[in-house]
Amino acid sequence: MKKRNKDISLMEQIELENKKQEQQKLKDEKNKTPKPYLLKRIWAGLLDFIFIVILFVGFQVALTSIINNSSYYENLVNQTQDIYKQSHLYDINENNDFVEYSKEDDLDKVITLYYSTDAYAISNEKLKAYNQAKLDSTYFIYDSNNNLIVKDNVKDDAVKLFYYSEYKQALEFLETSPTYDKLVSKITVINLYSILLSITLATAIIYLLIPLFRKEGETPAQIINKLCIVDARNMKQIKKWQIVVRYLILLLFDYFLPIVLFVQNNVFIPITIIITVGMMCVTKNNISPHDFATQSIVILKRRADEFTVLKSITNQ
Repeated sequence: MKKRNKDISLMEQIELENKKQEQQKLKDEKNKTPKPYLLKRIWAGLLDFIFIVILFVGFQVALTSIINNSSYYENLVNQTQDIYKQSHLYDINENNDFVEYSKEDDLDKVITLYYSTDAYAISNEKLKAYNQAKLDSTYFIYDSNNNLIVKDNVKDDAVKLFYYSEYKQALEFLETSPTYDKLVSKITVINLYSILLSITLATAIIYLLIPLFRKEGETPAQIINKLCIVDARNMKQIKKWQIVVRYLILLLFDYFLPIVLFVQNNVFIPITIIITVGMMCVTKNNISPHDFATQSIVILKRRADEFTVLKSITNQ
């Protein structure tokens, strides 16, 4: 029994020693494997992004054409334009586009017309509030017919500024209309989905389809810059699942998340790009979030050493 325990203990020591040797061998292999310079890695990423932008524009043009020709989307746009037209707050230019009024002399008329004819404005007593704003400004006075007119001693610039301020408030009030808000929300969602779909298709070609058909999982920019991707655990060929997960992380983290932040804050916040580039700058092997999550690493393509070249020549 003691002899058997000693044999087991000896086997465990041998196995442990073999593991240590394998780990050291892998560590040496990683240290010997040529890594790309940081700027080259960043340049490859930027070049892939340029390819994606070109594909995105093509997909977006095609999708926009399809959406604009759909009866549902056209109906939404027509209903929105009807609201603009019926509000009397917008002028129509030579291209039949609705634009804001540029003449200050028209503003009082269009504001009054909107507040006195629109059901939503009437229910909120906007005309009464507008007249009260005139009195509060001290620029207006009632005449003998009980109409508000501009006082004689008030400067034109002050009145124009008042009308312009009230006109902007009328435009903002129009956008709070439930009917308008519902239509615009639907149009925005459709356009947003088309953008997300275009991004998905463009990134899928660059980060997923092409790498899946490449033995070393390279993107187009990595092919051009002679880079490849390997499994960081054994420095061997990257697996298909790693390529798929890399793509999903890139899509969700580097593309979709900034769009979501922009929609919520109406300001572009490139926090994910900063994290990705920053992580590559501070890690030893220029590891980015998608590298870390998939246990993969970007390296320079292996080149045959002198002995291999000599051997291939002598075997001919």
